[in-house]
Amino acid sequence: MELVDFGVAPYGEVYDFQKKMVEEVSKGMREELLIACAHFPIVTLGRQTKEEDLISYKKEFFSIERGGQATYHGPGQIVIYPIIDLKKREHDLGHHLRSLEEAMIRALKKIGLEAHGAKGEKYPTGVWVEGKKIASIGIAVRRWITYHGLALNLHYDKEAFQDIRPCGFSSSVMSSVEEITGVKFERSFFQEILIEELKELLKVKNQKRP
Repeated sequence: MELVDFGVAPYGEVYDFQKKMVEEVSKGMREELLIACAHFPIVTLGRQTKEEDLISYKKEFFSIERGGQATYHGPGQIVIYPIIDLKKREHDLGHHLRSLEEAMIRALKKIGLEAHGAKGEKYPTGVWVEGKKIASIGIAVRRWITYHGLALNLHYDKEAFQDIRPCGFSSSVMSSVEEITGVKFERSFFQEILIEELKELLKVKNQKRP
C-alpha cells in the first residue's frame, strides 16, 4: 500500500488530493493508499457539528462531509487519510473504524502507552488514555471508497482546543502523547510505527476483527 507524505501542509491542499485519489481508486486507475500529513492550524466541522460546538472560534474553518463534530488540526498531530476500497472488505465501515483505532492502540503500546478505543457513550470512537482523548477519527465514504481518517495528538498547543467543543466534549478532555508521557516524540519516528500497523490491519486478506 503506497504512502504519500505531505509533511505539514494546508488543509485544503490535502483535502483536494484526497478527493482526486478517491476518484482514481474508485475507477481502478490506482491502488489504495495512505496519505500522511500534519496541518497548519485549522478547525474542521463534520456533519454532526452543532452551533454550540464553536464556542468563540472566529478563525478559518472547513465544513466537510466526514462524520463527527468539530475538531482542531495542527502541526503537532499525525494525520492519516486512508483511501481504502470497502467493496473488497464486505462493505464493512464499522470494521474500518475499529481497525483505525486498533492501529493507533498497537502503535501507542510500542512506546509504553496503554490505550483503548470506543467504549459506550463515555468513550465514543477515537483513542483514549487515562480518560483523555488523544486521537480522533472521522470518515467519509464515496462509492465505497473511504477518505478522511485519523488525527493523533503527539504534542500540541494546549490552547488549541479552547475555542471549540472538540467532538462535542469540553476541551479539557483532549490531551497528547507528550502531555501524558512527558516525552516529545518526533513525528517521523511515531508515524513510521503507526503506518506499519495500519498497513497490517488494512490488508484486504485480513478478515479478523480487531
